[in-house]
Amino acid sequence: TGSLSPASALGRVAGEREPAAMDPAFAHVPLDDLLEGIKAGTMLPKSLALPNGFILIRAEPLLAAIEFNQSVTYLDLSCNNLGDALCQKVANVLKNDSILRTVSVKDNTILEHGFMRFAEAIKENDTCQSLDLSCNFPGESAALKFVENLVSNRGLVDLNLAYIKLASAAGAPIADALKCEEVRLQHLDLSYNMLAEKGCADVAMALADNCRLLTLDLSGNCIRNKGAEALAEALKRNRTLQLLRARDNFIKAEGAEAIGRALQENKDLVLLDLSKNAMWEGGAPEFARGVGMHPSLRSLILQSSNLRSSQVAPLAGALAAAGAAPSLTELDLGVNAIEEAGVGPLCDMLLNHRGLLSLNLRFNTLKDAGAVQLAGVIEKNKSLENLDLQHNRITQVGAEGLVEALKSNFTLRQLDLARNTIKDSTVQRVAELLQVGRRPLGELADPLTEAMRMLERDF
Repeated sequence: TGSLSPASALGRVAGEREPAAMDPAFAHVPLDDLLEGIKAGTMLPKSLALPNGFILIRAEPLLAAIEFNQSVTYLDLSCNNLGDALCQKVANVLKNDSILRTVSVKDNTILEHGFMRFAEAIKENDTCQSLDLSCNFPGESAALKFVENLVSNRGLVDLNLAYIKLASAAGAPIADALKCEEVRLQHLDLSYNMLAEKGCADVAMALADNCRLLTLDLSGNCIRNKGAEALAEALKRNRTLQLLRARDNFIKAEGAEAIGRALQENKDLVLLDLSKNAMWEGGAPEFARGVGMHPSLRSLILQSSNLRSSQVAPLAGALAAAGAAPSLTELDLGVNAIEEAGVGPLCDMLLNHRGLLSLNLRFNTLKDAGAVQLAGVIEKNKSLENLDLQHNRITQVGAEGLVEALKSNFTLRQLDLARNTIKDSTVQRVAELLQVGRRPLGELADPLTEAMRMLERDF
């Protein structure tokens, strides 16, 4: 799809960095020999990436070796099912280590005592810059203690606390950390917790005046319209946030409209993801207007947002206006109900918006009529590079229209027609036409990945 995974940036959440690999000088050394070498000081790897059950039975000697040697700056032990006792030892290493810069213990069954140790560690350690504690089970009190200690930390730049069941009470101490001028956080993932409206409002109040945070993920926190309205007020004042994800939050039209009004004042957001929110009742005209007016938004992700054919016109019309959304390169409308009746406004948008590079329309029941309409635009459009039409009940009739369009289009480089009822020979013909007069696919840059690269360059 067009949406990052900022790993995409596509599986990764906003702000998450590409994982480091095992130090290449030691990649083929047997683990037991590596542990002995680290402990003896004869091997000094800087990066240890050992995820997915790789080191479970050797965890204790590994940690002892790291603590003794202090050469490792990157440690990935994610998905090893280490359990609470061993993770307490990881926390102890972090507390006393001045070399480690990145630590991931994602999905390791860390319980209350282990999380308490990490809470103590971040209070003492000011050199670790990236910490991933997501997908663990600390319990409400330990999770709360951890975020309370954030205000004392001076090192963390990138923090992932997704899926740890943070309750609404955690919003206030997170806000305290965001208000503190000495806290360095730039990337914060709080997705799929239980912050709810109150916790989100606390975070949003601090976000309004925060001048460091670049990416924030509040997906799956049941923030509803009130939480969305609080975020909207923050966006009106905040001048640094670049990526905001608020997927799957029960936001409806009222909340979306508030965010739309905020977009009319905000000038800095680069990516906005409001997928899995039923936000289109009444067409959300203020949201559409805000998107059209925004000068820097590059990626708009609205998958599964209950967008129906009768509601497409306000958004498409706002983007079709002269000078609208000049930076927008990616529009993801996958898994909605646009149908063939909603394709017309999108075609007008494609004819008038000259900057869009990627359009995702998968799972929209466009059928042959919608494919033929798009084919007519593809013949004329000179900017679109990626079009996703998977799962749209397109048959040979619609596919042949697209084939004809490709004969006179030399900018489209990816056209995904998977899981439609199309002959293999036609699919092959599409693939052949996509190579004519075009750059190799390997040279393509995903719009969101490119946005992330620009962020990393600037900051």
